[in-house]
Amino acid sequence: MENSQQKIKKELTREGTGGTFFTHLTTMVVVAMVVTVLAAFGIITFFTVPGVSVFYIAIGFYVPFAMWFGMWGILGNSLGCTLGAIIAGVPIPLTIVANTIPHIFQSGLPAWAVKGLGMNPALKDGRDWKIYLLVCVIATVVIPGIIFMAIMAAFGIMEWSAAFSTGILSYVIGDIIVILLISTLLLKGLSPLVKESRFYIQGWWN
Repeated sequence: MENSQQKIKKELTREGTGGTFFTHLTTMVVVAMVVTVLAAFGIITFFTVPGVSVFYIAIGFYVPFAMWFGMWGILGNSLGCTLGAIIAGVPIPLTIVANTIPHIFQSGLPAWAVKGLGMNPALKDGRDWKIYLLVCVIATVVIPGIIFMAIMAAFGIMEWSAAFSTGILSYVIGDIIVILLISTLLLKGLSPLVKESRFYIQGWWN
C-alpha cells in the first residue's frame, strides 16, 4: 500500500498536482502583476505610436505563462497587458479593443501548442521545436500583428499604408526577436521546474 501511495504521489508531482483554486488564482494575479510592469515598461521605453512598442518585452513572458498556466496564464496576461497599456498612457477604449482581440492569439496559440498539440514546453525534440517556431513564434506574432495594425488604422492612429508597411514590420520583427530570446530561455531553463510544481496546469484550467 505504501509503495502504491508513493508511486501516485510521484506521478502527481512529476507533471504538477493541478493545485487548488486559490493556487490558480494566485498564479493569475502574479502573472498579471509581472506582465503589467513589463508591458508598461515596453510601451514607455520603446514607444513608436500609442500602444505600439518595437521591443515589447512582455510578450516574451506571455508565451511561457500561457503554456505553463493555461487559462489562468492567459487571463493574467490579458489583464496585465491591459493595465500596463493604461499605465503607459494609452487611451482606455483603444487599449481594450487593441489588446483583447489580438491577445486571443498571443496567449491562446502558445497554450494550444502545449495543451492541444502536445508540445513539450521544455522543447525536448525536433517536433517540439517545429511546433514552437511555427505556432508560438510566427503565428503568435503575425496573426495578432495584422489584427492589431488594422485596429490602429481603423482608430485613425496610423495611416493604413503605414500600418501595413513600417508598422507591421516593426511589430513582427520586434516581437519575434523577443520571443526567440526571452521565451526560449525561460522555457528551456524553467519548464522542468515549473512542470514539477503545483502551479503547472496540465489542461486548460487544471
